[in-house]
Amino acid sequence: MIVLASIGIFETIITLAFNALPFSDLIQDIADPILLTIMVGPVLFFFLYRLMIQENARITEAEKRVRKIIETSCDAFIAMDVKGIITEWNRAAETTFGWTRKEALGKSMAKTIIPPSFRE
Repeated sequence: MIVLASIGIFETIITLAFNALPFSDLIQDIADPILLTIMVGPVLFFFLYRLMIQENARITEAEKRVRKIIETSCDAFIAMDVKGIITEWNRAAETTFGWTRKEALGKSMAKTIIPPSFRE
């Protein structure tokens, strides 16, 4: 309530000062959006920043759930990038293909799991 009262007083002082100047209507038309931006801008910034933090936390939790599903899957899960380099390798893939995660990551998918006789 004190903040609103002080904003009202501030706006009244500014209005009185502008009314004494020539072209006061033009100055007032320019000043109103500026004052509104000064008063509302920080609140809007804080709101958007808080929203961004909450969304990042939600995404992080979702990523953790997906990672847990992949790690505990009974099926082999292998991910690769556009160049065919292995970027993810779960425990079931270790059992299925005989490579540890550490050995497989960063290697070519084709050279790792496709037998030489089936490669081009």
